[in-house]
Amino acid sequence: MLDSVRVLDCGNGIPSSYCTKLLADAGADVVKVEPESGDPLRRWTASHQDLGGADGALFRFLHTSKRSVV
Repeated sequence: MLDSVRVLDCGNGIPSSYCTKLLADAGADVVKVEPESGDPLRRWTASHQDLGGADGALFRFLHTSKRSVV
């Protein structure tokens, strides 16, 4: 449906990440632009556990089907 659309995701929170997830799910080419330190959502967990450098489940859910650049 949105195969010819490219979207730059420059947001840093759940609302913008979810919005661009919907666009990616509809076929848009979404590119997540992250700061050098990485998106803070990468390390967020509901249980506040240390992920040891792995991406959290919320980040993986919101950024499926996206590419990422720093």
